[in-house]
Amino acid sequence: MRTAVIVVICSSVLGALRAQVPEQFEVASIHRNQSGTVQGGGLAGVQPGGRFMARGTTLRRLVGDAYDTTQVVGGPAWIETDRFDIDARAGGNPTLADMRRLLRSLLAERFNVVVHTETREMPVFALTVARANRALDRVAGEAGADALLVLSARRA
Repeated sequence: MRTAVIVVICSSVLGALRAQVPEQFEVASIHRNQSGTVQGGGLAGVQPGGRFMARGTTLRRLVGDAYDTTQVVGGPAWIETDRFDIDARAGGNPTLADMRRLLRSLLAERFNVVVHTETREMPVFALTVARANRALDRVAGEAGADALLVLSARRA
């Protein structure tokens, strides 16, 4: 009997927590970015007050942000070239994990994104110290500022 009471309490607490953060953004606006001035993947991020903003962002970058990864493999060629501006607002005070969940929902609804996750072995670079017995060398940078230098990369 004690176990049943705990389960009921936990279920009601989880239900109350889920009720605070909706499954979708309250308002979301998506427009194709035609400016052509944005370099790289564009700018995207969570703003205070439950806002999400993206400017000149590729769909590949948005999917990577939504699933907290830098490795997005596959998809049509336009996910790397077409850019979008997104303004979205969530109700309440969502956490970063909540915002990622809301972004995944938005991408599925508006772009029909379907994701398959898997683990792959891929080549990587290992950072190693360039000189033996020296961790990092200090060198004079521009305007007399110190800069840390001397890490080399090699294939692992």
